[in-house]
Amino acid sequence: MLVSILLAILIAPFVLSGCAAHALGSRQEAPYSSTLPPPEHAPLVKEVLEKTRDYPKQSGFYPLIDGATALRARTALADTARRSIDIQYYIWRHDRTGRLILSRLLDAAERGVRVRILLDDIHKGEQRSLLKAMDRHPLVEIRLFNPASTGSDGLGMITRGLEMVLDYDRMTHRMHNKLYLVDGSFVIVGGRNIGDEYFDWNGQKNFRDLDVLAAGPAATRFSKVFDLYWNAAASVPVNDPGENLNHRDSPDWMALRKQFATAPEDQIVLTSLGPDKALPWLVSRLNRMIWAPFRILASSPDIVFDDEAETFGEQLLTLPEPQQELLVETAYFIPSRALLRRIREWRKKGVKIRILTNSMRSNDVLAAHAGYAKYRDTVLEAGAELYEWRSDNQPARSKTTRGVLASRANLHTKAYVIDREYSFVGSYNLDPRSSDLNTECGVLIRSRAFAESLAEMIEHGMQPTNSWKVSLRCEAQACDDDDLLWKGLRENAEVVFHEEPDSSFWQRLSVKLIGWLPIDEAL
Repeated sequence: MLVSILLAILIAPFVLSGCAAHALGSRQEAPYSSTLPPPEHAPLVKEVLEKTRDYPKQSGFYPLIDGATALRARTALADTARRSIDIQYYIWRHDRTGRLILSRLLDAAERGVRVRILLDDIHKGEQRSLLKAMDRHPLVEIRLFNPASTGSDGLGMITRGLEMVLDYDRMTHRMHNKLYLVDGSFVIVGGRNIGDEYFDWNGQKNFRDLDVLAAGPAATRFSKVFDLYWNAAASVPVNDPGENLNHRDSPDWMALRKQFATAPEDQIVLTSLGPDKALPWLVSRLNRMIWAPFRILASSPDIVFDDEAETFGEQLLTLPEPQQELLVETAYFIPSRALLRRIREWRKKGVKIRILTNSMRSNDVLAAHAGYAKYRDTVLEAGAELYEWRSDNQPARSKTTRGVLASRANLHTKAYVIDREYSFVGSYNLDPRSSDLNTECGVLIRSRAFAESLAEMIEHGMQPTNSWKVSLRCEAQACDDDDLLWKGLRENAEVVFHEEPDSSFWQRLSVKLIGWLPIDEAL
């Protein structure tokens, strides 16, 4: 530790002198702002208001299952926005879909729409110059949540890395929320970040994921959550107020727009609809929504600086307890002692518990799989069923998944169904990081119709052609990770594995070694 501190002191003058261009604005100078009221005369908002009169105190919900539909929803909302767009994300990649959505947001700003973008800083070290340039538009405001003192260009990467280590207690708290709010009337909430792999546009791998498009009071309540985060002490503007504002016709702004230019004939543009088709497309989805009572859940943004601030794990304790069935689909599953105890209690009451998560092959975080693997036998002994998502390049499309480049890859969904009555969709994984370290958000929907459709999606993922069913092969009470079987179907024949399917010796060894490390609380 002493060597790291001395190294940081020695190199800091050189690093900071080269990173002045990437310095952020002052948190003390950041003005307070809040959600703008909905534009009641806008055609789409009027449609929502009419629906809310028919369904008082309820919101409409439409699941965004496949990536193409999820992308269309975002671009269509940006194209129809009249007054405000508020966006909050953990990851925003500078790839085809990331640039496409940003381009539509800048189009909205040029129409007079206020755009506020709040991003977690963990992946934004190399993009600060771009964000600062965007922020200079009079109607675009960008803030970074819990940022490091420098970007990661050049030597800044060294200081940034040291800061992650030396200020770990602060820097380990990340904003994992995903919100896309438009005109105070629509919100997209769920598991997707912004990037090609979340919208079926990555040629190598794509994520199985889920969002919900909601209309009505849910948008109003999530807007209040967004305001809490936007004005939190951990949210820092990328520029000081009024700094170098560019106008639409300025050379700098025109150069920035060229970075996001996409040819009109590009397939991604054709897939995302155009401004002329956005309104009827959204009206069609609005008319197909399920209207139901709901409750939003969101951890406090103050967990960065206040150990007593409410975590998402504490909010989960307020969810209804299952009486007959619990269905879980989660990218990462590392159960706490409290959850294991509850699983045993629920099973004693006859509750059927089925959990779908990533296999070693499909998991994009090997450390997370290591944290999960050492609890598999305990979960199975408690009476729950475990299914692991496969990644063997077989078709994985159901009647509801029709992505342009859809292929089997990682599972990224975070969704739960309780007794075919309550559904939760959000950013929360069943692991210690989501419970105690990250900020998270999601929505609980009370609707048997919505729950049945979500249960159908999860159960389809559990089919033997899509997932491996994990089971114990030992007869004694005390089993270990070497006493597991993986069963599934390949070419219409049952196959059985006695070790992690489609994995190498070195992968399995790495998982075993990582599993011995005392890092569960950080996973």
